[in-house]
Amino acid sequence: MDAEETLNVPTVEQLPVISKIIHNITHTPVLSQNDDVIKGEFQLIPDPVPYETVADIYQSVKITSTPEGQTRYKNLVKISLEDGVEIKTNENLAFTGVEQQGSEIFLQCRRLNKKNSSALLLPMNCVGKFQEYPDRRYYKINKIIDWKMLWGRQRLIKPAPESPMHHENFLIPEGFTGCISLAVSYSVKAVVDGKEIVIPPDMDFDVVEISEEGSKTPVTEKLTALKIYKYMADSFPLKVRIIDTTDKKDKSRTGDCLLILKKQMDKKYLITEMNSTSSKRHFVVPLSYKGMVTRIPRIFPFVYDVQLADDFEGNMKIIATKEFVSEWKELSSFTSGDQFSSMRCGKVPVKIGRKRQLTDVIQCKNVATDADITLPFYAEGQFFEVIGRGVSCTLSDFLTYNSMSCHLKVTTKDPFIKNDPLIHVSAFMIEKQITEECLVAACLQNSCEVFKLPIHRTPYIFQADTNISLKSVQTLNSPVPLIEEVTEDFYYLSQKEYEVVVIPPPLPPRQRTSMVSCVSFAQKPPPLPPKPSKVLSSMESLSLVK
Repeated sequence: MDAEETLNVPTVEQLPVISKIIHNITHTPVLSQNDDVIKGEFQLIPDPVPYETVADIYQSVKITSTPEGQTRYKNLVKISLEDGVEIKTNENLAFTGVEQQGSEIFLQCRRLNKKNSSALLLPMNCVGKFQEYPDRRYYKINKIIDWKMLWGRQRLIKPAPESPMHHENFLIPEGFTGCISLAVSYSVKAVVDGKEIVIPPDMDFDVVEISEEGSKTPVTEKLTALKIYKYMADSFPLKVRIIDTTDKKDKSRTGDCLLILKKQMDKKYLITEMNSTSSKRHFVVPLSYKGMVTRIPRIFPFVYDVQLADDFEGNMKIIATKEFVSEWKELSSFTSGDQFSSMRCGKVPVKIGRKRQLTDVIQCKNVATDADITLPFYAEGQFFEVIGRGVSCTLSDFLTYNSMSCHLKVTTKDPFIKNDPLIHVSAFMIEKQITEECLVAACLQNSCEVFKLPIHRTPYIFQADTNISLKSVQTLNSPVPLIEEVTEDFYYLSQKEYEVVVIPPPLPPRQRTSMVSCVSFAQKPPPLPPKPSKVLSSMESLSLVK
């Protein structure tokens, strides 16, 4: 390139991440961003250098409304905002999104020390000392690369305890106690005289921005929904054409022209189908869902499962459909048909041999006899929830007075949804309320149909096209509500914890002596008897000595 050459820069692309194993000796293999070449699970080591301003966080950290993008920070100094709100020293914060008001950009901030606190908007020039808070969760390497990398800083990670590690390019030492350094770099795609070139990150030269003076000739850049969502609010409406899709099964919209009207954040219910099989479907349902639902009984195999329900200490009643006989006098037995109420958790000392062991129990009353009952967590009873007469209402009305952990079914489908899949689901549970970042778009080929594109679930590749005619655009209706079935990956990413561990009910108490003998036998079997030849030789040597 010559001096004073004009470059048009449509995009910046992340290069493969460079990783270094820090453990006596240093290795420098290259990791592909999309290939999980280091196997195992890892924990983030907090960045030791605090961020001085909100702008530093905005430029260095990936921020989204989804849980995987919400890195937490501890504020080390007192902050006073212009509206009089104060953020105290050592207060924990989570940045949940980016909001633009006019020409100013703010970070949406949630205060973790206060329950039900309203979100704060912190301007870019807000000065503080934001120290990254330790993250107790474990991630696979590809999730760290996708969500937890730092721009301009290195990301240090360490392997989870007892997590097997393997790398395709080198051997990670057994009992590795060091850390791994991940660094990210970028290449710049530029257009010079109509030709696209790639500028590597190690090329050093000075550039001057001339955006206001440059040519208005559009650059045909490939765009994802996420890239479009990052555009400023004044960039909309935006005319684009769908040129490709990552969903190989559905190419029906390829070639369609869309008018991206705006970007917005939608609140939805995350719903899981309840059935006896291991494969359960998951749906996202708009808060405006008008279908009528009614409550249905839940089934709890063990007492342990009963206490997991977040409403069990209220007016919940259960009836046993299976007999249980306790072998300890401190714990209660029950028969099929016994009904229990007034439940609360507790611990009861159980005498086993000469010692007492604390056992987790639910303390409740037998409805028929009004006797106090102590049910151990490990007791199996196939308990059936006792509920009153089911009343049909909407989801929002139901959640006003009831817990999300209740099981429901749809009795009347939503009249505004053409194909309501929930009408065919025998039972479901509302997991939580989630927020999705969406693009509101109108299809110019289909009578200006208006719909929403969730940016993290949209498979389309777009291209800006200023030549699209808007003559067919008339009055645009509101987006049609839609219920969508989502993948297992999306479901787990929407949870607060990334790895969902199902813990079985506890085992009944046992005598320690038998347990120790079993363990010692399993660890070290008794020695084998000596072979006959050895016995004979030892006897011969004894006779010679005599």
